Amino acid sequence: MKLYLALACVIIPLLGYGQTLDCQVTTKHTQTSTPTCKQTVCGKVQDAKGRAIAYARIGWQTQSERITSDEHGKFCIDKQDNNLIISAWAEGFLIGGSKIITNNPVIISLKALPPSQLLAQDYTWFDSVPIKDKHYPSLTPTSNEPCSACHPRLSKEWQQSAHGNAHNNETLKVLLAGIPTARQGKCQQCHNPQQAREANSAQPIGCDYCHKIKSIDNSQPEIFGSARITHHIPKDGALAFAQLDDPLGRNDYYAPLYTKSEYCGGCHQASFWRTPIYSTFSEWQKSPQGKQQVQCQDCHMKTQATLSAAAKLGGKKRASHTLSSHNFEISKETISAAIDFNVSQKILNQQLALNITMTNQGAGHDIPSGNPMRHLLLRVLVQDENGNSIKQVNGSQLPRWSLYSGDAGAVMAKLLTAKRYYDSLQLQVYPAPFWLPSNIEADTRLKAKVPQQHKFTFATAKQYHIKVQLWYAKHYINWQGLTAPTLWLLHERRDQINVPPFNIQTTTNKVPYENKH
Repeated sequence: MKLYLALACVIIPLLGYGQTLDCQVTTKHTQTSTPTCKQTVCGKVQDAKGRAIAYARIGWQTQSERITSDEHGKFCIDKQDNNLIISAWAEGFLIGGSKIITNNPVIISLKALPPSQLLAQDYTWFDSVPIKDKHYPSLTPTSNEPCSACHPRLSKEWQQSAHGNAHNNETLKVLLAGIPTARQGKCQQCHNPQQAREANSAQPIGCDYCHKIKSIDNSQPEIFGSARITHHIPKDGALAFAQLDDPLGRNDYYAPLYTKSEYCGGCHQASFWRTPIYSTFSEWQKSPQGKQQVQCQDCHMKTQATLSAAAKLGGKKRASHTLSSHNFEISKETISAAIDFNVSQKILNQQLALNITMTNQGAGHDIPSGNPMRHLLLRVLVQDENGNSIKQVNGSQLPRWSLYSGDAGAVMAKLLTAKRYYDSLQLQVYPAPFWLPSNIEADTRLKAKVPQQHKFTFATAKQYHIKVQLWYAKHYINWQGLTAPTLWLLHERRDQINVPPFNIQTTTNKVPYENKH
């Protein structure tokens, strides 16, 4: 009897479609083999005309396991408890699916991806959030209802993010005021890519703009932002590209590009006048993380959420690693955690010697990255028991154009110098503004996994009060009327050393960790 059952369970799935039993042999502790069976669901993936779709991706909705249909569009998949919806997707087709309600063969019909019929400059983007005094139709899969209606979490994160405010942050406004109008369009290609269609757009890098991107060409460094992007926009605009391959009920298209760093490279890599000003994407390519294919999204779009859309509107609970945050996190805490910061000290020949080592352990790009205005300031303060500064004997000092000018320390930055002389006041500035023809004079930023050391020596004293700080500054202090830069104190170490008289022996004292946030 066992033999007949085993044969039946193996042969039935091969005879056609349906809900069948698939037998496997399991070995018990007694070393006897007992056949056990598990249910499978079989079916076919086809297009609207009933033609088979070969090699479609098939799986249970919200689950990560996927199988592929054969050359005839046929498939069999292990059934799961309490999961009745099978989804499918294939290149050139929208995501589709079927609810399993009978034992009949499952037929999944996929709609063809509608053709792209509109250019970005001729299309009115869906609103990410409601605009005051604007009327919207009732919520339907093809309505122009704001994205926030179905995706409140993502919308809230986006509104608080750098992307959601790329067009109206105060630093950008000040800088644009000093840039010739003819050049401002270059800035808007990344900061306000929708402006070509909506001159006063209040939502410059909106949901719809990003979720209709079909491809990005990062091959030409002098072309960037919206000029690199190819959109896919059907006549009614009702289409969304994303990283999930199983949402049903709307016009969704699975796009693996949305999980790749290449997607981010469109705006986060740009050369001005053949100088690589924005180089985050190429930094990632060269980093250990890039070589291991740890993507930008893996760090900057992590979430603990389990819903992408609101549950009352059909949102399904999922594993958080399959979803994303849209705040694109860059915070004081994340930057601080990415930098391994160590300070060692010793008294040598009656002088204080400090050795400071910083290693970018956590970021798959240089720190800081992106806009060359961003820089790190290492500041070292050493005083005696009366609060007087002790003379610095060796080591670098912070330059005159930086905060804390003249203090012992160092700057970690991409420093630019103008390629030729300019006669307006703002163009006399050093480091040179990145929107002018410039050369890279030096790049002292923290490279991924590469330790950077700085050594300092201070004169003889009876007592040393030591304070070592690492600051993150969002821009320089001498640029075009900008207000004082935002400063983040990433790390701070403090210690006190009492030196016995005539002690010239070498001693080592590890500075205790004290992080002042």
